[in-house]
Amino acid sequence: MQNKAKAAHCLPYSEVRLVIPLLEGLSRAELLAMYKAIYDHRGTPQEPADWSEPEVWIPQWLRGKQQALAMRVWEGSGRQINPRYVNGHLHFIDLHQLLETNAKGVYRLAARGKAFMREAPRCCGRLTTPRACSSSSSWSPRRSRPGGATC
Repeated sequence: MQNKAKAAHCLPYSEVRLVIPLLEGLSRAELLAMYKAIYDHRGTPQEPADWSEPEVWIPQWLRGKQQALAMRVWEGSGRQINPRYVNGHLHFIDLHQLLETNAKGVYRLAARGKAFMREAPRCCGRLTTPRACSSSSSWSPRRSRPGGATC
């Protein structure tokens, strides 16, 4: 069986740590609606959308709750996390069960998320190596890698 990457790229701990508090209290349905609204504006291979300036495309392409949520991600992260690419963060958070949903589908910090938020500041570099991004990866606050990276 061949290992396949579960994420398009590996993310720095610092980015995931910025996103987790922004997603708490939101429903998964709200996040998926925002991502769908963004995806609908992706363009074509011949004419791809320009995602480089969220302060321009968010008010131009999104409305209502999707616009407010995208601005929450952009502004709440100190303009470090482009909402166009937050799906990768969400995938990592879901894969490693850092947030959990209640009966209404609203995200709240899980025990693993609390451990991640406590442990991550001691780490440097990337969340995982390319090999560890495979389907066999499992973040754990107890497994350390050389150089202080925990995954």
